[in-house]
Amino acid sequence: MTNVIESNVVGWPEPIIVLGAPVLDVVPVSLLAGNLTLSFLALSYAGCLTITVCADADRHPDLPVLLAAMRTDWTVLADPIVPEAV
Repeated sequence: MTNVIESNVVGWPEPIIVLGAPVLDVVPVSLLAGNLTLSFLALSYAGCLTITVCADADRHPDLPVLLAAMRTDWTVLADPIVPEAV
């Protein structure tokens, strides 16, 4: 049985125009159905990466802990690695 879904999509590298207006942000959205209790979606668009998490609150009461850990990990990954002075 599956209870987690993950999807990553490479979006447009440059902003697109719809009816003459630039699309500023694109946010991936998912629905939970059946026995799915957690989803992670990642979408890149115009140089930005957006990650959304959708969870069944009854089955994942510790979701704030997971999100805090994800934020910490992304902060560490985003920091530039500075080589040690020799």
